[in-house]
Amino acid sequence: MLEKQEADRNAEMSQRERRAQEFMNKMADNVLQKMESKQKQEDEMLRRYEADKENRQRALEDRRARKAKEEQEKMRQFLAQQVREKELREKNDKDNI
Repeated sequence: MLEKQEADRNAEMSQRERRAQEFMNKMADNVLQKMESKQKQEDEMLRRYEADKENRQRALEDRRARKAKEEQEKMRQFLAQQVREKELREKNDKDNI
């Protein structure tokens, strides 16, 4: 009878230890899943930030290129106007001679 009680008590202790270990493993898995989820969120936020930064940089470069092209066109028009004015002055000078 005592041996059976001792065996039952040992079996109960083993079951308790097994359940406690299972509980600890489940908690550890939950912590790892939460950490992975948090890491995925941070990675996604970083990816979006980098994409936005790249888009802003590209837009800035586009604006700068467009402005440079506009300035170049203005300069071309200005120089063309000066050439026309010079030709007109030379023509007027020839006509006046």
